[in-house]
Amino acid sequence: MVPPKKSLIIIQENNLLIKMKKKSILFVSENASALFGLKGHHLFGGAEVQSYYIANGLSKDFKVNFVIRNNSLPRQQKYNKLTLFKLKHPVPKGPFSVWISNIAHLFRIDYFRDVMDLFFFGAKKKPDVLLTRAPGSMAFKVYLTSRLLGKKFVYMVAHDTDCEKKHPLLKKKISQMTFNYAVRHADYIIAQSKKQARKLNSIGIRKVRVIRSGYPPANDKTIQRKDQILWVSRAEKWKRPELLVKLAKSMPEYQFLMICPGFNQYPDYGMDFVAEICNTPNIEFIDFVPFPKMDRFFQEAKIFINTSKYEGFPNTFVQAWKNGTPVVSTEVNPDGIITKERLGHVSPTIQSMKYHIKELMTDQDQYRRISKNCVQIYQQRFHINKTLEGHKKLYQELL
Repeated sequence: MVPPKKSLIIIQENNLLIKMKKKSILFVSENASALFGLKGHHLFGGAEVQSYYIANGLSKDFKVNFVIRNNSLPRQQKYNKLTLFKLKHPVPKGPFSVWISNIAHLFRIDYFRDVMDLFFFGAKKKPDVLLTRAPGSMAFKVYLTSRLLGKKFVYMVAHDTDCEKKHPLLKKKISQMTFNYAVRHADYIIAQSKKQARKLNSIGIRKVRVIRSGYPPANDKTIQRKDQILWVSRAEKWKRPELLVKLAKSMPEYQFLMICPGFNQYPDYGMDFVAEICNTPNIEFIDFVPFPKMDRFFQEAKIFINTSKYEGFPNTFVQAWKNGTPVVSTEVNPDGIITKERLGHVSPTIQSMKYHIKELMTDQDQYRRISKNCVQIYQQRFHINKTLEGHKKLYQELL
């Protein structure tokens, strides 16, 4: 038998290499610096956490680049298998920072600088898809960059308000217009729940895929529970932290723990409820916890409380459920999951919250059943591997 020629073998090997070449994804999440252990802006939310976990998980099968906003050097660095790129803060701190900021904003200097930075970084890294979970101007910046590069754009819904025809949290008309344009012209939208997908469909957006938020399992399973009720969120008005203070005052027999970063960003609102906390002896207040240490508080808590008026799909729900911690929520109940799967209670009033908290604290059989349901639903739907499977499938279809 005549062996194949060397030139044919080389061609076959080259074809195989082309087929095996990893596709590339570019994530943009401005406020994720703290998740990578970098100094600077330390406030982050569920959008940043999900981007962080998903990017790290996908880096096994894709080339992943991750853009944050941070003034530290170098502008580009490695983190595990990710390549980090840092957008500079629009204006350095100093005596003239407000004045310079106003001029930069007036002439959109900061806006175009971000687009140019994203474009040149993208041109160098050659991503196949650009992805963000940031509403407002950043969504449009990433969308515009994707079109300049001739690549795909995917928007991940961060909040139920992202699915409205008019975003209630975007006050400026230009922000409304650019965000709406980016979302409507995205190659795909990733929703967190069926409710969000239906809302997007109702305003004419059809390319929607529901991929649930995901978390890795708890590392330390030896931590003992305390008879403590936990509240964790940023000091945003729509998260209504003052309701937790009212609840604690009405239940002096129970101990509450409130973790609330960002209260000092709202001098009037934030300081008012912090002053109330100081006069409430059964509330322990912590203003910030480093992300790697956060899981311990969900493991120790007997119950997790959510008082938000609206949300997307709260990451804190998944953090609670993976640790077997029931949730008591005033309003938020994505796709009815809390009531359908018996993962806690929906309690719209202070009185009903008191009733359900006392039930969970005193009825051990009920508590054990709900706690078991929480762990099971986490493993079935919200394990990070389930989330990564959804993302991989979508990008394989897109690319």
